[in-house]
Amino acid sequence: MSSLFQDLRYALRGLARSPGFTAVAVLTLALGAGANTLLFSVIQAVLLRPLPYPDSDRIVSIALAPGDNTFGGMDGQATHWAFFEWRDESRSFTDLAAYVSEARALIGGGSAPEDLRGAEVTARFFPLFGVEPALGRTFAAEELAPTGPPVVLLSHGLWQTRFGAAPGVVGRTVDMDGETVTVVGVLPASFDFPSGARFWRPLRLPTTGGETKSGNKTTLTTWFVHVAGRLAPGVSITQARTDLAGLSSRSSTQPLFLRNAAVDVVSLHERLYGSTRPLLLILLGAVGFVLLIACANVASLLVARASRREREFAIRAALGAGRVRLIRQLLAESVVLAILGAAAGLLVPVLGLRLFLHATPLRAIEAVEIQLDASVLAFTTGLALLTGVAFGVAPALAASRPNVAEQLKSGGGQTGSSVRRARLRKGLVVAELAAALVVLTGAGLLTRSLLELLAVDPGFRPDRVVGVTLGRLSKSWFLQGRARSALYDVLVERLAVLPGVASVALTDALPLSGFASHITISVDGPPPMLNRTREAALSAVTPDYFNTVGARITGGRTFTAADRADATPVAIVNTAFTRVFLRGGDPVGHRFQNRTIIGEVKDMLQLSRESPAVPEVFIPASQEAGYTPRVIAIRSKADPEALLEPIRRTVRAIDPEQGAPRVFTLESELARSAAPRRDNAILLGAFAAVALALAAVGLAGVIAYLVAQRTHEIGVRVAFGAGRGDVLRLVVGEGVRLVAIGVVIGLVGAVAATRVLAGMLFGVTATDPMTFVIVSAVLVVVALGAAVVPARRAARVDPMVALRYE
Repeated sequence: MSSLFQDLRYALRGLARSPGFTAVAVLTLALGAGANTLLFSVIQAVLLRPLPYPDSDRIVSIALAPGDNTFGGMDGQATHWAFFEWRDESRSFTDLAAYVSEARALIGGGSAPEDLRGAEVTARFFPLFGVEPALGRTFAAEELAPTGPPVVLLSHGLWQTRFGAAPGVVGRTVDMDGETVTVVGVLPASFDFPSGARFWRPLRLPTTGGETKSGNKTTLTTWFVHVAGRLAPGVSITQARTDLAGLSSRSSTQPLFLRNAAVDVVSLHERLYGSTRPLLLILLGAVGFVLLIACANVASLLVARASRREREFAIRAALGAGRVRLIRQLLAESVVLAILGAAAGLLVPVLGLRLFLHATPLRAIEAVEIQLDASVLAFTTGLALLTGVAFGVAPALAASRPNVAEQLKSGGGQTGSSVRRARLRKGLVVAELAAALVVLTGAGLLTRSLLELLAVDPGFRPDRVVGVTLGRLSKSWFLQGRARSALYDVLVERLAVLPGVASVALTDALPLSGFASHITISVDGPPPMLNRTREAALSAVTPDYFNTVGARITGGRTFTAADRADATPVAIVNTAFTRVFLRGGDPVGHRFQNRTIIGEVKDMLQLSRESPAVPEVFIPASQEAGYTPRVIAIRSKADPEALLEPIRRTVRAIDPEQGAPRVFTLESELARSAAPRRDNAILLGAFAAVALALAAVGLAGVIAYLVAQRTHEIGVRVAFGAGRGDVLRLVVGEGVRLVAIGVVIGLVGAVAATRVLAGMLFGVTATDPMTFVIVSAVLVVVALGAAVVPARRAARVDPMVALRYE
């Protein structure tokens, strides 16, 4: 043990005598180790740490997975009819609960009204998660009944900020959406599910009256809910899935697109964070390559440092130091460097964690508490020891065999060990270049995928379009029979006269915001022109809607003021509708559900840029009984950003108790739809840039080392008439050979490694030839640019000085 401490002390003294070398090596290792520590801290908190509930591994999430994802899938949800069947007939669970995670409420009283996000839950929700309130109680049975009294549970944060942490808050009433609601309890600060919920209310699902008839249109009233359950003792997820699938296959209450849906049962942890696993593991692989390149760089530095210490090693060997003793000393220096680098690398997660989590694909885990705890520090320590041995062993082995006789001669000159070290450094830089190319190719594929996504035609003109979505109506708008539709009528009138407004329209849903509702369609007409009966999206709009959002009518006509409630029922369909139901024929004149199709509109993006358009039907809002719009669309004459604040002021003037409306530009929504792929490319691109820079520095260092080793040869060549161009070709040619070998090896590795990106790509394959060619060219240009610097220095060698070099 004493000899070990002696080696470490000697290593520290030796590194202190070379501050420049030490600083470069530590910073290089800090970059690689810090990035790995950051990724591990996130993975440990998100993927490895269990949820903070009792026996959380027994809590599962249950959803329906339609075989046809035409309408965007179920987003981890099921119908409330399926929930009733599973709750009443399944024996695979001790507790089963449904909840809605995006409930909103306008809370008044006390300070200014707030539009808050909360959750609505059924019975057994809180026992399922094993949570007890910090104050008061959870919901009683009568409060969960369809006609139960209005009650609410507060989050710990809401209790503190809005109610001043008053211990007497239980029993108080609060105004929520114009209704007087009683506070029955406060949940503990440790409970935050669904994430970000500020309150919890009873979820009162309809138990009867599944179908309503209006004329000859039948509508199935269905709620979409999240379902969580606690597995019964001895029941596995597979057994529970089989049990529920059998129950669902007998159901007759499911919507048409869910009639053949599979039952998806996964752990709640997997449902919440499973979508982040592929990206996190890919990024971990990327930073692993960065660390590999950093280690190769430091190993190359150690080889160069060892070449300057050959005489020292020869003297120590002559005095009796064995090879194992020399290797141990050199490894001690490597380990000290690695520990210093890992310690400095801890600054990377400390300073960069929030920024890293803010990337769009990872915002789902921003609420997760991520700390540099004992497990992270243990990982960093182990990483330091591993990297210290990894980058130190090859230089140590090479330096532990000095040619004592040659090195003890005065000016011993170049020996066979110098050639071996040169080969070792060349091998290291080839590994760096190959690793950099793998990471660059991954980043290149994600970038190409992003460009393909941005090239998708949205089907509308987002420029100068503003959308307005209001929160819950305040109490004043429910008095004396005033309803939501009245508010929108006043708003449209006021907004239309704002300076800079070109047109205003109402709709159920703007492009990129999903679908308001679905209907089952059966188009009349002679077979075989027509397709089978199936579902289509349904939206009610006012006449100016298509002009406001910049959609193009490709056939027939648009809606007019003449399409009143007492006029012939009409509809406009999109191109996808024509393709699916009419096999591309002219839709004008066809009928469905007593409506006549009067026009066709070009497909507009409904869910995202990467989701293909689905059949959609637009009907005049004036012909929809009891229609209450959801969104206002406004086209401006100039900069839409200038309208945002006037729109907010107008809404507040009409309804002062209204919570802050969501006012946004359609261009920002379009940009947000591409944000996940954009940030994927940026994240991997950032690591690829670091890898490329480290590899270029490594190549430049190797070329400089080779120039130093061949200075005498270069001087002889110049003395015999070689020009600067000849010297440049000689030196750069060596770099070209290294780059060529690195590119070939890197391409082979990239073909194998990039297959894991297949699920994250759009419009390109994992082996896209153009991407491989472009990134290879980028690597060659940057690498050779780095090699030119020492090559130009070699070309300026004075032959008289060079001939005296030895």
